[in-house]
Amino acid sequence: MPTNLPQTTRTLLEELRALKDRSGYDLRALEGKTYASRSSWGRWLSGKTWIPCTAVDTMAELCGGDKQRLRALWYRADDDRRIPSVPEP
Repeated sequence: MPTNLPQTTRTLLEELRALKDRSGYDLRALEGKTYASRSSWGRWLSGKTWIPCTAVDTMAELCGGDKQRLRALWYRADDDRRIPSVPEP
């Protein structure tokens, strides 16, 4: 994951990756079971691009995660990523 991600984004992605790992699905399996490509899942779960809320919902449903909790975490992370970071002096 990129080092400059807000902590809320890191937490969201760590939880989604753990959920994926516990489910036994790899990126190819996610591609086959969802509307998104393997490369999209890879970019989202690595933090290279922002993961859509619908993908979080899909992951929760597919992998048995707590959809409400993950969605709440997504909204907090989305808010935090929109706030410009202030450089250290």
